Amino acid sequence: MFQHPLINQPPGLLRKVARDQIRGKFIGLTLACLLFLALTQVLPMAFTFFLPLGQISHKVPELGITVRYSLAANFYKTFMQGAFSAGLAHLLLLLFRERRLEPLALFDGFGFYLKCLALDIYIMLVTTIGLIAFLVPGLMFYYRYSQAYFILAEHPEKRVGQCLAESAFLMDGNKFNLFKLDLTYLVYFLPYIGLIAGYSYFNLQGQVPVSFLFYCAAALACAPALASQQAGRTVFFEMLTGRMTIQTGGQPLQSPQPPQPPQSPQQRGGFH
Repeated sequence: MFQHPLINQPPGLLRKVARDQIRGKFIGLTLACLLFLALTQVLPMAFTFFLPLGQISHKVPELGITVRYSLAANFYKTFMQGAFSAGLAHLLLLLFRERRLEPLALFDGFGFYLKCLALDIYIMLVTTIGLIAFLVPGLMFYYRYSQAYFILAEHPEKRVGQCLAESAFLMDGNKFNLFKLDLTYLVYFLPYIGLIAGYSYFNLQGQVPVSFLFYCAAALACAPALASQQAGRTVFFEMLTGRMTIQTGGQPLQSPQPPQPPQSPQQRGGFH
């Protein structure tokens, strides 16, 4: 395995390269991210509000609020989030490497579903344990394994342990660099944060239709922010793996590709 680079370029420069890479494709990428959010966030929230199966509601008269829990929603997120996350990573790699925007690539993770499930459960567990123990270890685990979905989407024949180990290797010395890049996108998410605050208020007040509408509006506001952030993260991954360098003046340069291992038949089109 090659010695991975340290991504020390200013976050603003990485954002500029990401914008250039998705120029002319941003609306399509935003719609793809909206579909991703509908499948991973809005649908389970609909289960929480409108599906009686496994639904628990508890009123707290002292505070004047209602707390809801949905077994169906949590079951869905546990077993579906990983496959859709790998699908989004595959969609982004297709867009950056072949200039192809294929919304149906969101479903490609189901071609290697068990690996996606195991990867998602492992990352969720170690990150949650780290956050409960102390905030910093949780964030470190999150960023340590942040490249695992890209690696799995690129090479679905790899084992889950391989993807985790390679992500940890690539992120050694780069965790704070990606954290800084993510922070610069925070302002993009301010409308989403405001709408989520409205959702939380009406949800705790027990006003189901209004709170669900706020949640749907939040997903709509989140989509363009997520598209921008994920484009920036894809630039970061391409630079980590040596497939992209940035020339003086901020122009991206695609590096020559080494021979790739055989592609999985489930991977639409592959990478060339």
